[in-house]
Amino acid sequence: MREFTYDAHFDYDEDVNAFVVSFHDLPLCATQGRDRQHAAEMAKEVLEIWLEDMEEKNVPFPIPVTRNDGKNYVSITAQLP
Repeated sequence: MREFTYDAHFDYDEDVNAFVVSFHDLPLCATQGRDRQHAAEMAKEVLEIWLEDMEEKNVPFPIPVTRNDGKNYVSITAQLP
C-alpha cells in the first residue's frame, strides 16, 4: 500500500451544523461530518477517492504543503494500492 498525507482544514459551519473539511492542496476535494471524528473519517474517504481519480487520469498528485497547526488543520493519510 502507498500512503499519501495532506493537511485538511476543519471549520465548523453553523448553517449546516457540521464540520466542513477542505484540502487547500487539492482543488474540489472537500467533505463534511456531523462531528470532528466523523469529518476526519469522511476526509480520509474523499482523499482516497480524489487521489484514485487523479491517478486514473494520469494527473500527478500535488506536492503537499504542511499547514498542520493541530487545531484547524489536521493531517489526513490515504492509502492506495
